[in-house]
Amino acid sequence: AVDLATWDDDPAAVILLPVTGYWMILNVFGGFGSLALYIHIMQGVGILMMLIFLHAFFAPYRRLKQTVAAGDFAAAGKHLALIRKLIGLNLILGLALIVVASSGRYLA
Repeated sequence: AVDLATWDDDPAAVILLPVTGYWMILNVFGGFGSLALYIHIMQGVGILMMLIFLHAFFAPYRRLKQTVAAGDFAAAGKHLALIRKLIGLNLILGLALIVVASSGRYLA
């Protein structure tokens, strides 16, 4: 079971992941110009996934918590259904990202 009270800490990872990734690009790999196309694809899909997560967290999740607190479980179910669709989309993007990350260096 997911404890909704502790889920509030997860957005910190959405900030830490790109900060550390961009640090590596700039300090380890020599900047954006030296990156292969598959790295740029991974970066774009990663940003899209973060935006989807942030939307799910700040819009339907917030409404879900409010409707559960108010006892309106029918409306809460609608918000939960939207969150499920957004997370499912992120799952599909993540699986595609694994394919790109795993095969990119061989296709470059």
